Amino acid sequence: MSVGKRIRSMRHNANMTLKELSAEIRVSLNTIYRWEHEIAIPRKEALRRIAEVFQVPLKWLLYGVTVEEGNAALHPDEKFEQNLLRICSKLSDTSKYKILGYAERVWVEEMKEDTITALRY
Repeated sequence: MSVGKRIRSMRHNANMTLKELSAEIRVSLNTIYRWEHEIAIPRKEALRRIAEVFQVPLKWLLYGVTVEEGNAALHPDEKFEQNLLRICSKLSDTSKYKILGYAERVWVEEMKEDTITALRY
């Protein structure tokens, strides 16, 4: 899960609108939209304010990592991503590009569905 998706998830869980979060952390509504849709990445100061607002560790906001008793534990999504990267690193370049092409096609389809859903609501 990306930083933008974590921000969006926390905002939804807190029943907070884009406008409310933008006022709380002192950035434009458009900026938050760009973060949540992975068009841009928040700057360090904005990340600190977001972590404060949602009362989460900055490390978790950035990497999805929580610290439990001194041991770093990855969020299940990050474990999946690490496993995927580990497997891909062992493949030939041709196979890597096949997987990349497939992933891009799936992503484009999901973006179309998100856009259609957003237009309905």
